[in-house]
Amino acid sequence: MAVSKEKFMALFLDEFRENLLAAENQIIVLKNDQGNSDALALLLRTLHTIKGAARLLQFGRIERLVHGLENVFKGVREGRYAIDARLARFFFIGLDHLRFAAAAIQEGRGEELPGLEGLLEACEKISANEAFDVMALEPLPAVTPAVVAAAGPLAAAQAAVAPLAGPAASAVFSAGSGLSNQAIDASIRVDAATIDRSISLVNTLTVRQLRLRSGVSQLESLERHLDEAVRQGEDLRALRKKISGVSRQLRQYRNLYSDQLFEIEHGTHELRDAVISMRMLPLSTVLEHLPRMVEEAAEALGKDVRIAIRGDSVHLDRTVLSKLSDPLIHLVRNAIDHGIESPEERSRAGKPAWGLVEIDCRTEGNRISVTIRDDGRGLDYESIRQKAISLWPENAPDIKLMGNDELVRFLFRAGFSTRSSSTTLSGRGIGLDIVKTNIEAAKGQIQLDSAAGVGCTFTLLLPVSASTMDGMFVLAAGSKYYIPSSAITRTLLLDSTDVFHIRQKEMFALDGLNIAISDLSVCLQLDRRPEKAGKVAVLLVRGASDLVGLRVDKILGYDSLVYQSLPASLRRNTLIQGVVFDSAFDIIPILNMWAVLDRLRSVRLMDTHKRFSSASQLDRPSILVVDDSISTREIEVSMLSLEGYDVIGAVDGVDALEKIHAMRFDLIVSDLNMPRMDGMKLLENIRNDEATKATPVILVTTVDEAATKARAEALGVSKYILKSSFEQDNLISSVRQLLAALKEPRL
Repeated sequence: MAVSKEKFMALFLDEFRENLLAAENQIIVLKNDQGNSDALALLLRTLHTIKGAARLLQFGRIERLVHGLENVFKGVREGRYAIDARLARFFFIGLDHLRFAAAAIQEGRGEELPGLEGLLEACEKISANEAFDVMALEPLPAVTPAVVAAAGPLAAAQAAVAPLAGPAASAVFSAGSGLSNQAIDASIRVDAATIDRSISLVNTLTVRQLRLRSGVSQLESLERHLDEAVRQGEDLRALRKKISGVSRQLRQYRNLYSDQLFEIEHGTHELRDAVISMRMLPLSTVLEHLPRMVEEAAEALGKDVRIAIRGDSVHLDRTVLSKLSDPLIHLVRNAIDHGIESPEERSRAGKPAWGLVEIDCRTEGNRISVTIRDDGRGLDYESIRQKAISLWPENAPDIKLMGNDELVRFLFRAGFSTRSSSTTLSGRGIGLDIVKTNIEAAKGQIQLDSAAGVGCTFTLLLPVSASTMDGMFVLAAGSKYYIPSSAITRTLLLDSTDVFHIRQKEMFALDGLNIAISDLSVCLQLDRRPEKAGKVAVLLVRGASDLVGLRVDKILGYDSLVYQSLPASLRRNTLIQGVVFDSAFDIIPILNMWAVLDRLRSVRLMDTHKRFSSASQLDRPSILVVDDSISTREIEVSMLSLEGYDVIGAVDGVDALEKIHAMRFDLIVSDLNMPRMDGMKLLENIRNDEATKATPVILVTTVDEAATKARAEALGVSKYILKSSFEQDNLISSVRQLLAALKEPRL
């Protein structure tokens, strides 16, 4: 009875790709350790497994090629020849052809293996210890993203880091890890036990929901009995007795429902964790393909580089993982190309001839830390300084005085490089700025440390989950913000006597270091409230290469919360990366601490008290934001507040008029469709009031009708902005333009 290929195809292809990766990694081990008999035995067992599965499903061409490769390594086992760079290269080419065959099978094109006869001929020559030309082998056809993606998650991620033979190689190799990201997003293999657990939790919650529904019916019955007793006019004694009985029952129900509510909350958290775990993938998904990339990149540069990976079993959200793939590949390439010296240079420096790239992954609470470390030459700070001066000669005096921590920041600027020429591994316009952008997009941070002659260390700090976040609630100038814990090194309460001044900068000492204090309210362009005697609340925040003490009014506490991204129209507000709901269900902005630190550095405030004194409040325009949608209203309020305006929200036109009569506003931003009083009626009231008729009014609405817009213009609207084309910059530029055009001086 013939075996049905279709029934076992998915299982075969998954195992096939995993075995190819295992064989690839064993080759790298053998190349660096010729006498490793365990690795050779494992390689031969892996090839034998692949061959047996191919034979079972009648993939004869795959079976023939694997058999040829098996014979080659039997020659190694017999000691007839050793594994050198040329033999490793040939084996990699053979594996690439097998991956191509897997993609063809999955696409339904059959068992395509171009160049099979040439590969088999090379296998025979190698086995006979005869000369052969690796470069003469027939190259693979061009590999498109669709072909690689069809080959499955592993193949796609491999294509991102592993060049193929021939012309197709450079296209795949230079494509970065975009293909691996497609694969990560395409599918996730979920353990059956996780699904069973989730279903069980859903069933349990359903039962508890039914119990609560029954309890509600019982409460309704009690309510009816009381109403009936009152209607029938029972005497006071009988009524008191009945009320006493009802009170006892209510206490019983309260205790019962409190327990059930606790069980539901506990079950909901368990279900959330189970569902989140379904989105989790191990870091090995993007790390396990790096050894071959390192091997080939080092060979191309005439270097000997080895890689050590630890902790790649750590799991994280696939959304975070997809953002991590490109930075990892770039940082490892950078280490090989820029960091690791040639064998000759390393020998002169007293180092081993081979360089080492280490990747350490570990879980730290609800975040992961990925450290990429090389033992190369380290950063040349003077070269960075000279390059910065050549790019920004007008800032040369300041750049000459910068310390190493400040110079490092230039490396994260677009297009910045100290290299005068490029190699095939670098110089493609993809630099550390892209790495920084990707890590920030994953709600993470990047840190850099370097020592001359010792090497560079990049540390990537990322959330484990893309849907939950740990952080601290803080107050700054009376406003509440949420700061991710991944950005916070420590929280401190300093005595006023702990604060001192150096060159007009506030500082405090910690662990032998003098750390500058910056005020969060200054960065957000909010009014600093007068300082009170007592403790000074400071968050110790780590930037790319330095520590900053960030002063806040108060540290309110820590919480782990589900966060929501900003609407697409507001994502250009770099200081806010999303929102969370606090215990009072108020919308609280999440600060992007990298952007906060960038702003702190750019403004270079030497004396925050002078720049933002209490008198500055008189110069700040006030804005009223009117919208019945709490999320839209709070986001717009936060967005405009961060631009330095005094902003107040109103829930509809009636609420807005009450606030307008109570205080003066320089500008009003309003929605159109609202309950009680809509934006059009509000505009009409504003224009009919002598005190407010000149106040600029911006309508932000989804209504794209000529008649509605014409009516708004007839009533005197200042700007009519469609939400469909709404962008943060559009609103802010309109606000600035209208405020600048005000002719009446502020009283």
